[in-house]
Amino acid sequence: MKKAIKNILTFSALTIGGLHVANLIIEKHATRLNLLDTKTGHFYKYRYGKIYYEKHGSGAPIVLIHNLAPEGSGFEWSKIIHQLSKTNTVYVVDLLGCGRSDKPALTYTNYIYVNALNFFLRDVIGKKATVVTSGRSSAIALMETLMDESYIEKLILINPISTETDSLLLNEPKRLLTMLYQLPIIGTYLYNVAMRRSYILGRCSNNYCTKKYYITRNMINAYYEACHLNKCHGKYLYASITSEYLNVDVKNALKNLSIPLLIISGKNENAYGTYETYKEDLNHIKINDATGMPHVEFPRRTCDAITSFLTKYF
Repeated sequence: MKKAIKNILTFSALTIGGLHVANLIIEKHATRLNLLDTKTGHFYKYRYGKIYYEKHGSGAPIVLIHNLAPEGSGFEWSKIIHQLSKTNTVYVVDLLGCGRSDKPALTYTNYIYVNALNFFLRDVIGKKATVVTSGRSSAIALMETLMDESYIEKLILINPISTETDSLLLNEPKRLLTMLYQLPIIGTYLYNVAMRRSYILGRCSNNYCTKKYYITRNMINAYYEACHLNKCHGKYLYASITSEYLNVDVKNALKNLSIPLLIISGKNENAYGTYETYKEDLNHIKINDATGMPHVEFPRRTCDAITSFLTKYF
């Protein structure tokens, strides 16, 4: 009996050790190109960790907030930063838990991001700004307007998630999933398996850009690197998203929104209809050939849509 227990313990120790080594190898391989360096950026000290951001150009401030996902980072906006910075001061932010920002071990909620955005707008920019969001991060900006609209002058949402999808409630089995991903070694390994390179390629091909010629090697490498930076601690955000801790009902925010709102959507994105139900006077521009990320697929047309909207409400 004692021998059997000893064998089990030995096998368990070897398995855990092997998984730990595998995690280190995956992290080193994913980040070896150093595409997401921090040489040209700055860090804002938020209560839960440092938030990385870059500042480009001069003029009225625009804040670009990437899609909220473990693979997300300011790299998403690389095709439109130069054009927008010709007329505006452009702030490109890596959200907490993403990219080059800190990835603290906590359960991420919409409130944490709303609070971080509020402090960033107040402390770094210090005046009203236009906030541009992508995908899931739209809920962050909308809830910020409900909490404190004083620092947002205009709001632009690119392919926001449907108001119905984003209000789904958490259930108990998904809480257990969160706990599993948060385990030190096993959880990290499961995260690494989930965020494998083929998964990133699938996300880019199926969710972001359905036409292959928009998906560059640098794009895949940058997204793969982003989710493995900082010891693969993007697993905490991944667990929170998977477990629906970040879901929030934005309907009241839309109903009470008093600032100009623009939604930019691709041909198959239908969230606009659910938003119009709660705010009739919103502006909408559809880029018919685009899918999940118009700013990646058609940067010039996206910039034109943003500029036209800013000029309209100058």
